[in-house]
Amino acid sequence: MLGNDNKMLKNAYFCVQGKDPRMKNDFKSIYAAVKSRIENFEIAPGELLPSETELAQEFGVSRPTVTKVYNQLQEDGLVVKKRGFGTEVLKHKGNSLPLYGLLLPGAGESEIFGVINDKLMEMASPNTYACLCEGAGASNAKIRSYLLESCTDEYISKGVDGVIFSPLERVDDADALNRTVCRKLDEAGIPVVLVDRDIYNFPQRSDYDLVCLDNYSAGFLMAEHFIGQGHKNIYFFHRPFSAYSVQLRISGVSSAMRQAGLEFSARDVICAETSDFSVLKPGLFEPGAAIICANDSTAAMLIPSLESIGYEIGKNIFVSGYDNMRYARQLKYPLTSFRQPCEKIAELAVELMARRIANPSAAVVTVNLTGELIVRESSVKKQ
Repeated sequence: MLGNDNKMLKNAYFCVQGKDPRMKNDFKSIYAAVKSRIENFEIAPGELLPSETELAQEFGVSRPTVTKVYNQLQEDGLVVKKRGFGTEVLKHKGNSLPLYGLLLPGAGESEIFGVINDKLMEMASPNTYACLCEGAGASNAKIRSYLLESCTDEYISKGVDGVIFSPLERVDDADALNRTVCRKLDEAGIPVVLVDRDIYNFPQRSDYDLVCLDNYSAGFLMAEHFIGQGHKNIYFFHRPFSAYSVQLRISGVSSAMRQAGLEFSARDVICAETSDFSVLKPGLFEPGAAIICANDSTAAMLIPSLESIGYEIGKNIFVSGYDNMRYARQLKYPLTSFRQPCEKIAELAVELMARRIANPSAAVVTVNLTGELIVRESSVKKQ
């Protein structure tokens, strides 16, 4: 029954296109129909055409007729036939829309990228652009590091018009991989727009457009919140190989502390795994101290470790994070966090890409967006 339903749907599609499947089909009409689907991105570059047997059944013709169609499409540079794999659609001059490759983490690494990826795919349409997202599904940084370079090579082979890239973090070879990706895309003449972070640490700046949260302001505002609660000892906690955006948040915290006449130095920045009890020892933090974590996942893992060495959240230690993950409000101690403007980041990444493609020599742009502080119990004294 399902097969019949699928056949009916396919027949309905070709009727809408003015091709009644009950009419006699020949090589020319089938070729024109498939070519139209490719040029209109109904089958996007990188996707496979139906098998020759499936298309022969769909049009009610012999398989050799379809073989002839696919051979002609390959001669015209629209597809490539790969033995044991199928017939893959290529990027070509006949495509009327730009094609963007996404090299972003999946939601498993951070929920913010789930929102950004979804928004980029939602905005893709027959009137705007098409997307490939081989690099967007990795569930954690280590898996993503294995896929990153091969995904880049795949995008280059498919002739994408631009790549939207969030540099890798949380692995020891992240810097080298990020720079390799950008070098390969540069050599292929493919524009890059960075999302969320740069490939260099501040104050260095790469030659790529960047759209992200205003991390300096986000650090300043979080520290200002704790200062307003009466805290004089504030720490910043992050895990090894964190994104360079973390350094900007630390700079913002430092500025807020100085403006308030309070001390903040390198000793107040702690880089460690949240389960490293060679670092996390009783007495590490003064009673009543506040800890600003690099992100919500770090905060969520740090809180149990703090409890295990004698601290009580909301009594003698206070914690916050960044990204406002869905689980932040559901933790044992609902987490104060900083919401990122994820959908706006996606929208502006597309705008920057269109600008870069239209004018490759345009000045490099950094777009810093305002987020929102969300105050919850983890940063407020219990009454």
